[in-house]
Amino acid sequence: MKQKFAFLLILACALPLHAAWHVARHIAIGGEGGWDYINADAAARRLYVSHSDAVVVIDLNDHKVVGTIPAQGVHGIVTDDAMHRGFISNGRSSTVTIFDTQTLKPTAEVKATGVRCLALSNMEPELYAVRRTRFPFMDWFDGSVISGLEGAAKPDRRIFEILLTRYRLDPQRTVFTDDSRANVEAARALGIHALLYTSPQQLRADFTGLGLLPAQSVPQPAPSAEAVAVTRPSGSADD
Repeated sequence: MKQKFAFLLILACALPLHAAWHVARHIAIGGEGGWDYINADAAARRLYVSHSDAVVVIDLNDHKVVGTIPAQGVHGIVTDDAMHRGFISNGRSSTVTIFDTQTLKPTAEVKATGVRCLALSNMEPELYAVRRTRFPFMDWFDGSVISGLEGAAKPDRRIFEILLTRYRLDPQRTVFTDDSRANVEAARALGIHALLYTSPQQLRADFTGLGLLPAQSVPQPAPSAEAVAVTRPSGSADD
């Protein structure tokens, strides 16, 4: 009897909750193709809906489409409010599109090819520790060489040698990018394929030419890369 009473009590509690679900509103989105994953950003009051070759963004306050982010076979969407960044998994191109959640514009595209991504940065140890706890993206790298922890800073060739030795890199199969011409020249002196950073568009074109990102037109043949080392643009505290 007690078991039956407990079951009936649970059922009685569950019924009102089930009955509370109903369709509150239909939002017209338009476009062609099937729909797949969605992600709701409660803090920003936005809904991200995948649409095969794009992610449609809906403002949940006025229930209107506020933007579209290009994609290539969306597998999933996630946002990080603290970083003001969103991430789209592209199944067809095996890439991840990174976009600004405020402007909804793509900022980068990372190709999932097994190429390691390493950080080589001039930064004080204390600042590095603080930034690692504050900015999740600093743990995305497969490894890092920080000047304040090594006793050498760019463009000193010693810090490049530490990077190459520690991660067993072949200089000719390692790509390095920096906005300092002196740092780029120092890397080239060691046989590293170094790129001078001038803009996101130019960096994407350079990476596409090396086969590190999918080509938007006709791909340009280039040697494969074993690792990519990246640094922050000038004007930051860790130049």
